[in-house]
Amino acid sequence: MATDLYEQADGMGQVHRSTPGTSSVPPTSEPIPRLRLTIPTLRVTAKTNVLVQVYRTVANGTVYYQISNFNPRRLRSTNQTTADYGDVG
Repeated sequence: MATDLYEQADGMGQVHRSTPGTSSVPPTSEPIPRLRLTIPTLRVTAKTNVLVQVYRTVANGTVYYQISNFNPRRLRSTNQTTADYGDVG
């Protein structure tokens, strides 16, 4: 399973995280499951320094491990409501 969340540090250095997004289950028929998440864009915020963190579990696991931490410039689109993220396990 996999999920995503937003993270932003304020001027005092305190880190604020969103609630996790909807979990996604990669296809299990592949030897190395490919992950595809659809992440909502940041259309109604003036916040800066926002990162997207992506987490996933090992096969049939329940503990999430961070696999990606990126600046979502493409997620700031006012024309799109979502953006896709892909990863190979």
